[in-house]
Amino acid sequence: MSSKAVIEIQKSFETEKLEWKFIPELSPWFGGTYERLVGLTKKHIKLVTGKKYLDIESMQTLIAQVKSIINSRPLTYVCSDMESLNPLCPIDFMQPNRNKNEFLRLIPENENDFEFKEKEKAHEKLVNIWGTLQIRVEKFW
Repeated sequence: MSSKAVIEIQKSFETEKLEWKFIPELSPWFGGTYERLVGLTKKHIKLVTGKKYLDIESMQTLIAQVKSIINSRPLTYVCSDMESLNPLCPIDFMQPNRNKNEFLRLIPENENDFEFKEKEKAHEKLVNIWGTLQIRVEKFW
């Protein structure tokens, strides 16, 4: 990193009045959880960038994508029966009503297909999503 970049970073830290708080080395019980997340984030960023420097817009886009990857990783599984095994991810706590199969909406539906089902009305869909969330919360606790 160039000295100009270091000076700019130092100035921005001074104006933001950032205070560093360090944990003791080799002490995972002091911050192991978030240290692991920081490590995962760094790993994904390094895999993409290598030794290249990115402009601010590219870096923000990359961080948003890495955040999405990390928050979509499975923590455990939730199931109401053996046929519906769903992964529970960190994003489920932040966005409990999100559709995990959003990409399936891009596939055109064939009305002549014997498995074709009419689209649910908005009310029914919301009630079903809410019911699924309630079941997940009960299973988790």
